[in-house]
Amino acid sequence: KTFSQYWWPYQKIGVPQNANREAAVRIVRGEDGSFSAGIVVSSVQGCATVRLVVDGRTVKSVKVDILPERPWQRTFSVKDVQGAKNLHVELIDCIGGVVIGADSVEAKPRTQQLERIEDKRPVATEPPAPKDIASTDELFLTAEHLDQYRHPTRAPESYLDELLRRDPGDCRAHILYGKRLLSCGLFEEARDHFAAAVARLTFRHPNPYTGEAHYYLGLALDFLGKDDLAYDSYYKATWDGAWRSSAYTRLAMIDMRRGGFAGYSAAAEHSLEVWNVNVMNTHAAVMNALSLKLGVRDRVNAKLAEETLDAVLKSDPLDHLARWVRGDRKGFLARTRNNVQTVLDVAYDLIDMGQTAGAKELLEWYLREVGRGGARAAGESDLMVKYVLEWLTAVAGRLAEDGSPYQGGQQQELPDWFFPSRLWDYRVLRDLWECGERSRNVAYGLGNFLYDRKRHEEALAMWKVAVKADPSFATAWRNLGVALWNVRRDAKGAMSAYRKAMTADSTDARLVAEYDQLCEKCKVSSAVRLKFLEGKAALVATRDDATVQYVTCLNDVGRYEDALKVLASRRFHPWEGGEGKVLAQYTRAHLALGWAAVMRLAGDGSPHQIALEHAEKAFDTPENLGEAYHLLQAKADVNYLKGMALRGLGREAEAKAAFTAAADEAGDFQSMAVTEYSELSYWRGLALAAL
Repeated sequence: KTFSQYWWPYQKIGVPQNANREAAVRIVRGEDGSFSAGIVVSSVQGCATVRLVVDGRTVKSVKVDILPERPWQRTFSVKDVQGAKNLHVELIDCIGGVVIGADSVEAKPRTQQLERIEDKRPVATEPPAPKDIASTDELFLTAEHLDQYRHPTRAPESYLDELLRRDPGDCRAHILYGKRLLSCGLFEEARDHFAAAVARLTFRHPNPYTGEAHYYLGLALDFLGKDDLAYDSYYKATWDGAWRSSAYTRLAMIDMRRGGFAGYSAAAEHSLEVWNVNVMNTHAAVMNALSLKLGVRDRVNAKLAEETLDAVLKSDPLDHLARWVRGDRKGFLARTRNNVQTVLDVAYDLIDMGQTAGAKELLEWYLREVGRGGARAAGESDLMVKYVLEWLTAVAGRLAEDGSPYQGGQQQELPDWFFPSRLWDYRVLRDLWECGERSRNVAYGLGNFLYDRKRHEEALAMWKVAVKADPSFATAWRNLGVALWNVRRDAKGAMSAYRKAMTADSTDARLVAEYDQLCEKCKVSSAVRLKFLEGKAALVATRDDATVQYVTCLNDVGRYEDALKVLASRRFHPWEGGEGKVLAQYTRAHLALGWAAVMRLAGDGSPHQIALEHAEKAFDTPENLGEAYHLLQAKADVNYLKGMALRGLGREAEAKAAFTAAADEAGDFQSMAVTEYSELSYWRGLALAAL
């Protein structure tokens, strides 16, 4: 499926009824029966015409010059459109072509029909527990949904386990389970599930309705280095048109790895088979060109290979693999911006095609370019590049065949921004580990990958190796702290790990913020947390989240004036997950000070005046807080305080208005959603009592 979106900055006319790449138009009926129309354009429309059509009859035709920065706008009086049921406005360019038009009837019949269809779709519901689902179909479809949408709180495995308990051979469950295990780098376990799926699919006949199980079985075997078995499995997958392109691509890769005249000839043949079903598969085109260059080396094949690569680059100038194989080093550098992840992608493609020498050349070239001051984005690490080069020598090159432990050369490299994420990254690091490369960085990188794939205990073990190898490695200590709490709920161990991280790096403000969050989760008192945060005041001041935690502790211990001073001292910026936190502490401090004034009950009325001022300040949020009350957010607590202060000042009519505002609030906006009841419902009740 292909679709396009076009964005351009229309202005001044409001939300349009109709828009295209050239113009946007809005037309609305006013309450008095008049019509207002506006047209804005994305480029100059000189000597154009705006035509007004009332109930199918042209009543006005106006010559206009419209500029992008100067929309055309007009209000037609009731007299102009007397009795009109529908008004149509259209823009006609200088040669008579209609650029755009819109009706005052905003919803077209087709749009209404689509909306009716969409309105009938069922609202998303929480799936039942696996044991409560009667149908195996529903069990699988629920698991598939959770997998497809990467559900944050539910895992498909529990549904797949229940499905396999009822039917141990269910091919759908085995395929989905296998794919999830494969993505985690559990190649042997994934292979077993795919093999079980194949067994069920072929128990009546050898040609299953889908090639998916055979394809993924081949992929698992591929990662296990069992090329011959993978080859047979891929071949079986080619029987299914849906998997034909993917399977022939992998077959051609194995052919390229085998090399020789037979291998390159087979690769050329299989890459052509890919084109028979998917001409957009540029990997097949590159392999075809490589097989021509490496097979029968004559001028004809060399020229044909170059023409193939040129055709790929003409259709997709950002095909970096084709550009590298074509030999365009300057263009490759310019278009990849020397991005390390792109370079790794291309290197892994070359390795998959058996071009280990080409991959080595690419990675060494990249390091030379970086060494010469080549552009490298912030947050990029060369460490994975160096480990792939080690792997090409130590593993692919079959060094250390005498059985002696392999000693890598990257132990002293800084592990900043080292986040292995591909299966190939994992395979490289795992192979180096098994060769004896047990350094801090390999353990740290493997831990990062494993934790991301929810192999938590294995990640913990790796990070423990990393900190044992280098006790000053703050980030590994921090990761251990996160895992010990999130996985094991080991509060003592997590807090100890964080303290060691802060000892190793006393300048990292994030460690301070996260340690305090951990203390909060572990029910450490606000007074103790406050003492810790004040001891790290300089670091706390560098982060909005840490500052809000500091202000929260100040409010917790009753230091409301100090809390307001801190809130007034900086410009806060909204962050995801922190919505409403700054505003909540600002409101909390003013409410506390307001109630403290009311409770003094001095005879001259000044405490109530102070309370009123605090209530009004709670409503009037300063711009530096970076957020204001949501339109749906309840403010019954502030209105109730305001009412009590006004009643204490003898301003009863205003007090009743404040109490009424508090009592009339329906619902509240919390955690980015509207809720019918919240703790502010209590203040609604007090307001009703006051009334």
